[in-house]
Amino acid sequence: MRLTALVLTVLSALVFALPASADTTEDLHETCDNPDGHVVVTADSPFSGSVATPIGFNNIGANEDAGSYMIDLAGEVVGTRVDIGLTLSDDGLASDYDLVVNGVNEATPSSGSESHTVKARHCQVINLETSVWLGLPTDALNLSVKFPFGF
Repeated sequence: MRLTALVLTVLSALVFALPASADTTEDLHETCDNPDGHVVVTADSPFSGSVATPIGFNNIGANEDAGSYMIDLAGEVVGTRVDIGLTLSDDGLASDYDLVVNGVNEATPSSGSESHTVKARHCQVINLETSVWLGLPTDALNLSVKFPFGF
């Protein structure tokens, strides 16, 4: 009887001494709903493609729509934000095109390409346009929207 009581006491002490296994799973983002048909950008699926070349001079003239891009962080921890790389490049020798990000002209004096980084949250839509400081209507523009390397 004493032996049984001693065994039960030792077992009880061991059970309470062991660490409780806590639930360490974190809430993860689900895939974005996209009823408006934006281009979806993920770490595995960046965007790269041609965009319309604006016509004008000295940023006078109509901007050209370069698309709307939804950033999908599905599978990442809720609250994660990421730096999205935006690069606008052209084939003009002395051209200077600017990227307009969510209505703000991110004008930088450049020839050849222009890069910006935008901090984005899950399902955020980034609206892009192109503007021209100096260029020809025949210049080809290419846009890249991607996650940082190694994300």
